[in-house]
Amino acid sequence: MLMRYFIIAFVLLLVACGGGAPKELANECSSLYEDNGQQVVVNAYFKILDNENVISIKERKILGDSLEQAVFQIAPAYKDKDEQDWQINFKGEGFSLTKSSLIAETTFGNSDASYSAYSLLSGEKLIEYTYDKLEVLFGDEQKKRYLGFYSNKGVKSEFIDRNSNKNTLGILSYASQDKLLKAIRIEVTDPFWLDILDVSNPVIELSPLKQDAIALNSGKTLYFTSNQGMEDEGVNFNIKVVFYTTDTHKPVEFFLQVRENQLLVSPVFTHSVFHLESL
Repeated sequence: MLMRYFIIAFVLLLVACGGGAPKELANECSSLYEDNGQQVVVNAYFKILDNENVISIKERKILGDSLEQAVFQIAPAYKDKDEQDWQINFKGEGFSLTKSSLIAETTFGNSDASYSAYSLLSGEKLIEYTYDKLEVLFGDEQKKRYLGFYSNKGVKSEFIDRNSNKNTLGILSYASQDKLLKAIRIEVTDPFWLDILDVSNPVIELSPLKQDAIALNSGKTLYFTSNQGMEDEGVNFNIKVVFYTTDTHKPVEFFLQVRENQLLVSPVFTHSVFHLESL
């Protein structure tokens, strides 16, 4: 089976290198050309994932501009007739891959580095985050969930910018393996708190309700040990979110719930520091 994918990737490589390359320079699947007085390099290549899927990667970068990040186009190089056709497009510093997800990194100026997790099953953007992403795992990897916090000090994406206001501390997102399920805007009740809280380094912990799941990695990972957890009605856990003040390092916290795979905001949620809004 693996040899089959190597052959497919090799054929696709020949096709990619043989046509459409700029005339000035072509070396394997890399090309260099001039666009409006700027030198642009384009790299096209393939990767075989651990699950033997093959993805096609095209990277476009302007040379000599340290502030300009690369533009990436990523898509399945080969798919069965019953699989989805998709393409991931983003501008960033680079990316990393797992069997079923892609993590893109974006940096700009003094902003916190920002990350986006994409599904390699559907091409959908799952979550955006500046703080480490948290994961809910099951025996079946296709049932994974993600949770991520995006600080207002991160590089603004279109989604984050559109859903932020002057009191926004950040956005918390919850996603399945193939789509975003819920996003919550975390606001402060008084702008004064924006200068007091360390928004770049919150502590977020996941904790199970019953013995059907265990917390790992200091609460950043939750592993469901029973098969029931793979169904929506079995996905139940609590979330603790703690921000610390920058002067006295005093914790300021609140709690959220995931019930039947739904990230909930209580209609009676009240807090002296935080206000939560479902997006």
